[in-house]
Amino acid sequence: MMIWQGRAGLWTDWLDYQRKMKESREAAEKAEKAKKAKRKKQIVDICISIGLGISVLSAIGLVIYIFYWLSKQ
Repeated sequence: MMIWQGRAGLWTDWLDYQRKMKESREAAEKAEKAKKAKRKKQIVDICISIGLGISVLSAIGLVIYIFYWLSKQ
């Protein structure tokens, strides 16, 4: 109907509009995936940092306990 009853070039304009909207949706989806990947990487980095911190504090506590135990002997 657009070809025969619409203005000249309406069908081509409609196809261009559809193409632009598809590209826009794909770009938004790509940006959302990148944002989620970045957030996931931040969470993993924080978890690793916390784990290393706990490990270091545990090692220090163990060393202090060993020195305390040796001094009591």
